[in-house]
Amino acid sequence: MKPTRMAGWKRMHVFISFILLSLALFQPVNAQPSQPFNDDFETDQGWGSFEEIVAGSACYGANIAEVTRSTDVAFAGTNSLRVWGNKALSAKSNHVIANKKVANVGQTGRFRYELYAFIAAETANHGEVGPEFSMQNTRELAPGQFRTSTVGIQYRANAYSPLYRSWAVWAEVSPGQANWQTFTITTAPTPGAWYFMAVEADYTTNQYVRFWLQGPDIDLSLDLSAYHIAPEVKFNEQAFWLTLESENIYNNCGSAGNYEYKVYYDDIVLRRLDENDIAIAASALSAFPTDDATNIATGQKTLFLPLIWR
Repeated sequence: MKPTRMAGWKRMHVFISFILLSLALFQPVNAQPSQPFNDDFETDQGWGSFEEIVAGSACYGANIAEVTRSTDVAFAGTNSLRVWGNKALSAKSNHVIANKKVANVGQTGRFRYELYAFIAAETANHGEVGPEFSMQNTRELAPGQFRTSTVGIQYRANAYSPLYRSWAVWAEVSPGQANWQTFTITTAPTPGAWYFMAVEADYTTNQYVRFWLQGPDIDLSLDLSAYHIAPEVKFNEQAFWLTLESENIYNNCGSAGNYEYKVYYDDIVLRRLDENDIAIAASALSAFPTDDATNIATGQKTLFLPLIWR
C-alpha cells in the first residue's frame, strides 16, 4: 500500500525525536563541570586546625589560634571561615593553618584552587602573612617512599618588612627542596574588602601554571610556568589536602607587643582540568570522598564576578 503523507511525517517525527534524545544522552563528559571539592561554609565540612612552629623557633606558640565558621562577614550567604592567628593575644608569633583532606590518595593532572579572601580591618596592621593557601599532594612513588608536592601562595602583610606587599610561591629551589620565592608586588589589598584568588598547577609535570588576583585596585593574571613544584619528604601516607592560613606580625619574641591577625575565606572551589583548561567530569575523580562534594550557594554577590582568562 502506498504510504500516505501523514505516515511519512510520523516517521520523520520519530526520527527527529530519536536524534534529539541521543544528543541529550551522549554529551561529551568534559562538558560537565568538575568540582571535586567546594565549600561556602554554610554548613560544617570539618576543617581542622594546625599551628606551625616555624623553623622550630621558640618565638612561635601553639594553642593560641582559632579556626571556625563565622557570621562576622561573608562573600555570599551568611558564613565564611575565620582563620585567627594568636586569638589569645599571647606574646608569641602564631602561624595557624586551616586544613581539609579532600582525597585519600595522591593525584596527578591539572588542578585550580579558587577562593575569596578578606583581611579584617581591625587587625590589618598586625599581620605577617595572609592570605595564604595551598594544595598539598602526597603520593607514593615506590613502596614506602612518599613525596609531598605543595602548591602554595603567600601574601606578605607586614608593613615594616622589606617584603611588604609581595606575593610568593612555594617552589623548588633545589632537587627535593622548596622555599618561598617572590613572584610579584602589588598595592596592598584593601582591608575589609573581598578579593578573588586562584592558583593553577599541573601535578603530572610538577609545574605551576598561573595565578589570578582580582579585587579593589588589583586585577592580575600571571604566568607561573617558570616555577616548579618540589617533591619533598614530609608525610608518610597518600592524601590531597587544602589549606587556608594566617600569621600575626613578628614581634621579636614578644618584646614588641602582642598582636592578633584575622583572615576570612569564603566560596572555595577545587577544580580538576585537562591540558586545555577544560573541566573534567567529576566521575573521573572517584578517589575523592563523595561526601565532600557540595554545591556553592551563590547568594547575592555584590562586588564582582571573577574572570578567569589565559
